[in-house]
Amino acid sequence: MLFVTIGIAQLPIPSFWKTFILISVALVQTILVAVFFMELIHEDKFYTFVFGSAILFMLLFFTITLAELSGRDF
Repeated sequence: MLFVTIGIAQLPIPSFWKTFILISVALVQTILVAVFFMELIHEDKFYTFVFGSAILFMLLFFTITLAELSGRDF
């Protein structure tokens, strides 16, 4: 996953899409860590719900931030 992240960072694509793709890769990495290393797959559904809610709010905040930044002229 490290090499995927580095490879995407080197691609000649617009920075908005690069940011979106890199956040998606980070989300996949987070889910893999939670499922396998934290062993959420074997825990109660409540813990999965709490983790899913945190991911959902993180995506909401990132979406709002990226929408704000895309409307600005730097």
